[in-house]
Amino acid sequence: MIARKQPEAIYHLAAQANPQASVADPRGTWALNLGGTLNLLEAVRATGLRPRLVLVSSGICYGNPAPEHLPVSESCPLRPNNPYAASKGAADLLGIQHHLAHGADVVIVRPFNHAGPRQGSNYVLGGLARQVAEVEAGLRARIEVGNLDVVRDFTDVRDVVRAYRLLAARGAGGEVYNLGNGRGPGSPTPWPPSPPWPASRSRSASTPPGSAPSTPPASSPTRPSSALPPAGSRGSRSSRRLQTCWNTGGARSAGVPPPAN
Repeated sequence: MIARKQPEAIYHLAAQANPQASVADPRGTWALNLGGTLNLLEAVRATGLRPRLVLVSSGICYGNPAPEHLPVSESCPLRPNNPYAASKGAADLLGIQHHLAHGADVVIVRPFNHAGPRQGSNYVLGGLARQVAEVEAGLRARIEVGNLDVVRDFTDVRDVVRAYRLLAARGAGGEVYNLGNGRGPGSPTPWPPSPPWPASRSRSASTPPGSAPSTPPASSPTRPSSALPPAGSRGSRSSRRLQTCWNTGGARSAGVPPPAN
């Protein structure tokens, strides 16, 4: 299919993406998340083509960062605490290896929590929305919540998709980008950040999705568009419409990204 479509960009999102399910089925999680990424990279390599590969990872790879690594940046050591996080971190390293050894045009993005229309109730905002609807319908008497002291960075899924397109067009090959809103709801983190934070990076109070840290909430710098190489620089593809393949585990389609909702 890759040889036939000859895409300029491939967005790799296919994964077993539930941390709890990964604990129940670690072998299946590793086979899909790492093995699937290897299959994609090798399939692209076999064609001799060099499309931009946006490998969608996760902020959960950072696990529970040590205090000296807070706020979390892209250089924070990976400390995965479940099979999902470990398998995604390994897939990131695989992408970097293919970039260095085979010249694959790989960009890795680690998004933090995001939500939007039709999100499943196994995620925190979807679960809260479902409980609210059930209370209003008289199906339950109260809303159950988890740890309210955790600060999480939430981004609208449609903005996340826009960021993927931006990274496909202007991201630097072989680089890792954290992706988040900039700060968590109710976060005491001042905005804008004070020195010594570089002006070109935003500060984000982010807890990796799916984790329940015992340490203070992690803060994660994200890379806004101003931190990306300018249009027209090395690796820029913004001057023309991208021919894309969305690798979501189902049917792939060529053309512009599908609607997020």
